This record gives sequence, C-alpha cells and structure tokens, in this order.
Amino acid sequence: MKLTLKNIAWWMGPAIGGGITYLLRDLFTTALSAGAVNSTASEPGPGTRKVVDTENKLSLSGGLVAYNYGKATPQRGDPGLWLDAVPRVAGRIMGVGISRLATGLVTGKAFQIGFQANNAASGADLNGSYMTFYQGDVYPQDKNVQGSTIGAWAINTPYRIWVVLRTLGAFFYQEVSGGYPLLKWISRLDDTATLYPALSNYNTDALIDSINIPLQTWLQTPVASDSFNRANGAIGNTDGAGHAEANGGGGLAWTNQLGTVQIGTNKAIATALGGVGNDRAIATIQSTTADVLLDVFLTRGTTSAGIVLRYQDADNYLYVIHNGTNLQLVRRAAGVETALVNAAAAYAAGAIIRAIINSTSGSAFYNYVKIGATQTVPSSTQLPMGLIFFDTDSTLENFACWALGTGGEHVALDAFF
Repeated sequence: MKLTLKNIAWWMGPAIGGGITYLLRDLFTTALSAGAVNSTASEPGPGTRKVVDTENKLSLSGGLVAYNYGKATPQRGDPGLWLDAVPRVAGRIMGVGISRLATGLVTGKAFQIGFQANNAASGADLNGSYMTFYQGDVYPQDKNVQGSTIGAWAINTPYRIWVVLRTLGAFFYQEVSGGYPLLKWISRLDDTATLYPALSNYNTDALIDSINIPLQTWLQTPVASDSFNRANGAIGNTDGAGHAEANGGGGLAWTNQLGTVQIGTNKAIATALGGVGNDRAIATIQSTTADVLLDVFLTRGTTSAGIVLRYQDADNYLYVIHNGTNLQLVRRAAGVETALVNAAAAYAAGAIIRAIINSTSGSAFYNYVKIGATQTVPSSTQLPMGLIFFDTDSTLENFACWALGTGGEHVALDAFF
C-alpha cells in the first residue's frame, strides 16, 4: 500500500483535539472480562454501555470489544452492545471502526451496526437504520426492511462505516483502509424518533475498535437536485429541493439534448420527442463526477421515462426506465442498444427509480429493491446526467444526483473518528 498522510492518519486512529465534541463515544480502553461489561461507562465517553450477553461471549481487551461465536443458543443481538438513546436528528452521525469480521462468512451468522429502535436482544428484525454484514455482503436495513446488497466486505480487513440519519431513513457509507468513505445507499423509510447506537451480533466472530457519535451534524450535499416545483414552461435550473433535506444541488442549468423537456404542473415532462425516429427526449445537467447514485420518481404514461447517465451524445449513454412490466438498464453505444438489465418489477405510480454507477459497474433499483445483477458498463468520464422520456405523458419528480465519493468528496467523515 502506498504510504500517504491519509493512510497514516487512518491507521493511527483519532487525532487529539480537532474541535470535535462527542455526544457518545467508546474506544473500549479498559479491559473487562465477559459478563462484566454491562452498565459500565464508555471510555472516554460520554455514554453508558448496555450489554446483553447470556453466554458470556463479549469482552473488552486491547482497545477492542470482542464478540466470540459458538453460542449454544444463537439469538440476534445476544451478545449485543448499545449506548444511550439519541433522538433522531438529520445529520446525526454514527461512525464505527471494524478491526475484524470473520465467521460472518458462514451461513446464518451476521453482524449489525447502526441505529436501532430497541436496546435488547430480539429474534425479530428491529426498526431503525443500520447495516447488516452477512456472508461477505453488506445490506442496508431501514424501518424493518432489509434492502438488496450494497457492497461487500473481506474477512479480517479493517473498515470504517458510517450511518448518517435523515429525517426519514439514513445515508450509509463504507471505507476500507487507505481508501475514501464511499456512499453505499440512501434510504428514506424509518421515522423512529428515539434510537440506540448498536453493535448487534448473531453468533459472529468480530472485533470493533470504536463507536463515535459526534455532537456536530453532517449531511451530504447532492451534486444536483430538482423538485420541478415551479411555473410551467422551460425547465430552467435545478432548484435544490428534490430530496428530503433540500440542502443543495440547486442552480445547475438543464440542457435539452434531444426533443424538449419542460415543466408541467410541478413535474418534468416531455413536450416534444427527438432523436433517431423522434422517439425520445433527454435533458441533462453537468455532474461533477461520473460515479453517482441517481434517483427520480416516475409515474408512467403511454410508454415510460426515467434517468440517463454518462451522456456523451445521441448515440452513447446509459439509461434506466420502467416499461410497466420490467425495469430496464440499457446501454446505448454507437447507436446500438443493449438491455443489460431487463427484469420484472411490479410497477407503482410515483415509485423511485435508482441507478448506482461506479467506474465500470452499474446497478439498477426500483422502489429500493435491486433488479437484476450488477452489470459491466463502459468506462466513461462523461459527466452529463439527467432525464429521459419516451412519451409526452409520463412525469418525473424529485430528481437527485449524489456523488459516491470515489474522488474523496466525503473525506469530512474521517474527522469524526
């Protein structure tokens, strides 16, 4: 690994000072044997540990909390460690350092990190917003709904992960040592008002080096965001209000690439189709990165509409639409179209279409569910992203384009360790 100042800081751990004040924090400084951790003070604090550990599988040693597998009667959240309750506040951060996850690669073993609605072992899934590590994959969990896999983790590899609360749901980030914090998922489901920072185990071998809940809040700003809530006519510029926080992404000019996209009754619509055969309309904004998570809410008309990514020209781009039966991720290259994903997804008016494009990897989602497999897409540095229509009666709402962080856009999160 190339030695850089960032890598040195990552491995050395939290810096002294830096202006960060913690609401809750635990670096597990003092060694404690299994059975003696419950109700002890987190160190350096603030916070008090709540532990469920009926078979004495959780202990503290060497600045780590150790979870041992091999329970006679495995149960979700036993052993589990929770800190004091926190209210849901948009931008509330939970950062966790993972030193090791091992036996989670075995069927039936899992580890969950994030904000949970209860601080007790439970055989059922709990409300809240957290990440589940299971059999080499990472899943988001939000309002008792487990999403599709959002990434992977390797055995015995250090990671940092962050769950950042929204008014509804959360942002989820993951970082491997020497890399950048990467946005893995965005949800907008859970509304639990009081939550508990949790390290919840299901018979897994794990070592965790820290829980960090800063008093300061932080929210990612979208590259572009548009609610389309304005006067009918020319589409104009993004208004920055196409996502729950409405904290940025405004002022970017929409460019009609094919046909004409306008505003109609506080929605984006196509008023004229263009391109070869006059079968589509495309409008784009200029992103700052080619690696994005892109959302829009679709209500179908005669045919469909959706999102366009990495637009180069009329013959080269990607797009995702719902045709009423299937969700489709399509590659258009040199004027030839190939459906990379073309799989059934029950249509619902106003449901969200999502694409995640990272380098040469592309995935499509509908109503927060991954449809089809992750696909290989052409390598591209093309930055225009936006809207595509195949008729003049479909409507789109709440467009948002988010940087994944491959260019270091989210390194501010590292400061909270």
